[in-house]
Amino acid sequence: MNKCYICKSRATGLNSVLGGKDSSYLSCEQCGEFEISSSAVSTLGKYTSPEDVIKLSGWVLHENRKGNIPALLTGRLEDIVNLPIPGHKERMLSLLIELVSIRKEVGMMINVTREPKLFAATYTSQGGHEEIMGLARMLEDQGLVKVPGRSEYGTVRVTSKGYGAVDRFKQPQSEKRILGFQL
Repeated sequence: MNKCYICKSRATGLNSVLGGKDSSYLSCEQCGEFEISSSAVSTLGKYTSPEDVIKLSGWVLHENRKGNIPALLTGRLEDIVNLPIPGHKERMLSLLIELVSIRKEVGMMINVTREPKLFAATYTSQGGHEEIMGLARMLEDQGLVKVPGRSEYGTVRVTSKGYGAVDRFKQPQSEKRILGFQL
């Protein structure tokens, strides 16, 4: 078991020489899957602030959701960390999509404090459980999730309306208006 070059979570990986270039492929429990060049691994030492880590981690997860396994190259790292953090609505939508992908069954409780991908999905640094719960409460206000009992326990349940919203979002060629957010 390796550690992710980006977020230091558990990851599996392998080194390879693909097309004459030295790179590694990682599958991280938080970030998702990505390829990274050896020079980018060295350059990552410049991007260790919590904000840089969540931008890189969130970007990789977002690319995975589009069906891509992104390649992190030295020049691309700076472009990614210079991107703005998505707004609340986009982060709420991302949280909802990840909650649905974690538990496919309606009614299942999800402990957000134990799901690493939720940090990447919401661009929240490790330990930012309150921020994730704040986004979950905003989803609850729209009837898409339920935060039962006391929110400090960190549990969330996606409602039928939440599953339906994600299903509509995944439909090709449809107007993707969820949470007042057009994608």
